[in-house]
Amino acid sequence: MDETKKLPLDVKSFKEIINNNYIYVDKTAYLANMIADSGYTWLLTRPRCFGKSLTVSTLESIFSGEKDLFKGLAIEKMLDETKYAPRPVIHLDMSQVATNGLEKFEESLWGLTLAAGKKHDLDLPLDLRASMLLEYLIPDCSEKYGQKVAVLIDEYDSPLAKLMDKPASADRVRKSLAKYYTMLKALEEYIFFVFLTSTSKLVGGGLYSGFNNYIDISFQPKYGALMGFTQEEIELYFDRYIDEAAKSQKMSRESLLNKMENYYNGFCFDAKTKVYNPHSTLLFLKNNTFTNFWFKFENHKKLISFMNENSFTVDLFRGLDVYTDRIEYPCQNRSYDPAAYFYQLGYLSLKPNQRPKKSYSSHDYYVLDYPNIEARQSMGLLLLESYFHSAQIAQDIGKRVKIALSASDHLALIDEMNLLLANIPNASFVQASQRHNLQPDDVFYSELLSTLFYSIALDPRAKEYGQLESSENSESPGSSESTESSGSTRNSEFFLKCGGQTWIIVIKVNHNKQEDQKLAILALEELQAKDYEAKYENPVLLALVVNIKAKAITAWALSGQIPARVKTPNK
Repeated sequence: MDETKKLPLDVKSFKEIINNNYIYVDKTAYLANMIADSGYTWLLTRPRCFGKSLTVSTLESIFSGEKDLFKGLAIEKMLDETKYAPRPVIHLDMSQVATNGLEKFEESLWGLTLAAGKKHDLDLPLDLRASMLLEYLIPDCSEKYGQKVAVLIDEYDSPLAKLMDKPASADRVRKSLAKYYTMLKALEEYIFFVFLTSTSKLVGGGLYSGFNNYIDISFQPKYGALMGFTQEEIELYFDRYIDEAAKSQKMSRESLLNKMENYYNGFCFDAKTKVYNPHSTLLFLKNNTFTNFWFKFENHKKLISFMNENSFTVDLFRGLDVYTDRIEYPCQNRSYDPAAYFYQLGYLSLKPNQRPKKSYSSHDYYVLDYPNIEARQSMGLLLLESYFHSAQIAQDIGKRVKIALSASDHLALIDEMNLLLANIPNASFVQASQRHNLQPDDVFYSELLSTLFYSIALDPRAKEYGQLESSENSESPGSSESTESSGSTRNSEFFLKCGGQTWIIVIKVNHNKQEDQKLAILALEELQAKDYEAKYENPVLLALVVNIKAKAITAWALSGQIPARVKTPNK
């Protein structure tokens, strides 16, 4: 590839990418297939930052006859065929529509429709509502150019997504929007092609009736790699940037690619094809730093609200069997379950080429999991944010925990864990007691410390998911088949690999039935009896005791060290 080409960060215009010497990963073969099957309404959902707007822009350039932009691309020959002559394009970006009240919404939608007409110098009547204005726009546009129209609607359900937490307002907007889209069905004779994008299916249900012959390609293997980068595309198009990153990270090219795959690959929308998150991948290649870009660009307010309304853990979604309808057709209101919610938002993904653990027919069930370290860490960070009034406190503690693990400093590790426990609002303990019927405190501490480890990009369940021996620096995507049941939050043993050191940590909660130090010694002896020291190279075995009254770690026992009590911090 041309080594002078630039990384296309945040560039959503196809024309700008081509004309300004940015890298374009050629996806036009997929678009050619869709165009060849014209006569349908195409629907594609993908998480944010996956290239939906760029795809719409590419289609607009194709239909507008900008052939020079496609030289050397897969679709070039198709554009030479007479039947694919240029045609008018109506491009509507529904994310630009206001939602602060029904009147403002209808006024904004009217303005968007009118602007689409002005782009083609059409003299549309000004005294009509948006849906009736569309009834003039499409026929007039088709008549002016003597061609059927291509209609491209980006984020077609965005107005509803903005109103997820306002159901009454959403219902009013839904009715108005449904009338608008129903007009497309009535104008079918003037339309050649319709393409819709959406971030999720959480809110758009009920709008489909406005489209004729719609095909949802969101889960079709034929279009599994339409958005996102495959491994082959990464190595073909970004060759120079990969070499630069390897040099910056002081890693071999092979090691760098493996680490990139663990951090940013793994998204799967057809249960077969894995793709990289394009936004995070481009940011990594620009900055040459492995970090969590996904979490930084998320609006957490609604997610935290959803988390506070539901009870779940990071482990719940690892290797989770889900009925296909839960993912392909999630509910239209806030009653949908967390698995569907977080799949639609891109925190979870389908596991490629894997059948459910139980004897279901494979076409009826998917297997869900975190696609990579970045997504799994983001879930941990979100959960910590739901536990604490200030997420920054937990994140700062997490950074120091990772430093302590890397330095094999168990005393610093315990100090930071106790600081974390000391900063938990009492309301979080109350909520934990309400969530669990049996030994709520035992489960709560296990969940909390597991979440802490996830939030610093470690995998405390590496052994359960077959990752411990093969994961360097605990940076495995968690994509291997689980060897134990998913969501095993009651398991208080954590297996970590950090800084080249393997840690096996067990948490015991003392309900004042025996001395803390004695319980720590017994817990360590239980670990040693499992022969972990023979299975793993020089592991650190650490038993920690949380006193239920103190709500803190009060004793520890470490392999090769004399057990000790812990001085707990003040809140």
